[in-house]
Amino acid sequence: MGSTETIPFRIVTIGPGGYLSGPRTLSTGLGNGLLTGHSDLGRRRSDANSAMKLRSALLIACLIVVPLLAMVSHKIPATTRAAVREKLWSPIVRALSPAAVQPATAVPAAGEPTPSIDPFSRPWEHSPPSPPTAAPPTILVGAESSLSIGEANGRESLEVRLRALGATQIDWTPAQGGDGLHRCSCRIPAEPTGQLHRVFQAAAADPLVALDNLVGQVSAWSLRTGGAAEGGMAAGAPMPRR
Repeated sequence: MGSTETIPFRIVTIGPGGYLSGPRTLSTGLGNGLLTGHSDLGRRRSDANSAMKLRSALLIACLIVVPLLAMVSHKIPATTRAAVREKLWSPIVRALSPAAVQPATAVPAAGEPTPSIDPFSRPWEHSPPSPPTAAPPTILVGAESSLSIGEANGRESLEVRLRALGATQIDWTPAQGGDGLHRCSCRIPAEPTGQLHRVFQAAAADPLVALDNLVGQVSAWSLRTGGAAEGGMAAGAPMPRR
């Protein structure tokens, strides 16, 4: 054990009777213990500060590197991405899932004979033929059904239907004011002579929807009045002069 040295010092205390002082001694062994405790505490604080600085540096690096990779990833050539995927990603996937690629093997029952297979034959020669694939059903749309929005021809197809129903004039009015509605109208001869016309109008937020509604109105009116118009012509209605 090390030697203990006594250091004299004075401690002044203030009491109700005045100032008191007296010699006191301090053991150097106790002082060395206090100094050692303070040094250990400082070392721990230094290690904690170093760990905190390291974590902060890693966090800042991630915050900088990840956005940069996201911004420049689209500039990497497709061949480079394919090579990296083939060299790095595919081997990892194959190594992590070896059991997923192994097919299940059927075990024959005890009483069933095991079929003999020629070891020199090709395996695909013994596989049963695959059943024929059925063609998807063809969906036929009726002539009177309304065309769906988003067809390839769109507006042109609807206008062709209107002209086939007898429309002589088709007008479009874009959305104006605060209602945001597109308006369309057309004129249909109301009699065989063509002197009287009936005007149909429709409005909707989508111009194709408005035109589709207009086609529906004209189709319904044509179905209701088509037979009556033909009957009027057969009964002796005046024909237009040439």
